[in-house]
Amino acid sequence: AEIYGGNFDISVVIDHILQTIDSSYSVFVLISDFIRTHKDCERHLRLLGSKFETMAIMVRDSLDESLPDTPYQLIIQDPYSGEQMVIDSALAAARYKAHVLKQKTAMRKLFKDTGIDSLELNTSIPFVLPMVSFLRERAGGRQ
Repeated sequence: AEIYGGNFDISVVIDHILQTIDSSYSVFVLISDFIRTHKDCERHLRLLGSKFETMAIMVRDSLDESLPDTPYQLIIQDPYSGEQMVIDSALAAARYKAHVLKQKTAMRKLFKDTGIDSLELNTSIPFVLPMVSFLRERAGGRQ
């Protein structure tokens, strides 16, 4: 939990980039889990995608995707607020997975709407082949 900054806002980062970088030859690769990214940053992403070659790489851990299959209750903590909650993973799993799917679908749509190519990776799966395929596809399949 100590590695979480808590007050991260991707819109602030994009504003800084747009104000300080003035090169049409720049390429930006946004690497994040994009869990706390909201629809209100669409304008910022659209500006970034129109001014620079931009790619988004969504990296998620398996626990970001689904709760562990266990008969035990779990204590979870919000890394931003520190608030803790006891949950029964068997009861919460379906709702959690539905929320994750909804959030990821919204991010895919946001990237598509803003003209930013995106790639989804999971920390439990080697990333080299998906990354190479993604970059080749972006380059038009050139070898």
